[in-house]
Amino acid sequence: MSLPGPRGGQLAGQVAVITGGSEGIGLAIAQRFAAEGAYVYISGRRAAALAAAAQLIGSGQVTTVQGDAARPDDLDRLYATVAADGRTIDVLVANAGGGGGVGTLPRCGYRRRAAASALCR
Repeated sequence: MSLPGPRGGQLAGQVAVITGGSEGIGLAIAQRFAAEGAYVYISGRRAAALAAAAQLIGSGQVTTVQGDAARPDDLDRLYATVAADGRTIDVLVANAGGGGGVGTLPRCGYRRRAAASALCR
């Protein structure tokens, strides 16, 4: 499903990075941002889901990066991809799974989740 919207919309010229952007809420966010004119980078663990998401978002509007947002090396590669394209991040959506709410995490689990969200430096 393609979402209608102006390419010169509210996010025209902006760069958005969305972890967990290959399906569900993350994909819906990526579609909306692209429809509003943003160039989006989406990450996800499964190559097939990323390819399908890129097709839905549309060529020229998206770059996919396969990786797990819980792995710092994968987050570094996502950041490096944006930087290698000569872009900077304007909007970051830390949407990747992880399960459970913050209230269910022991203190060390919260720190790990927060570290996984620390993509922008």
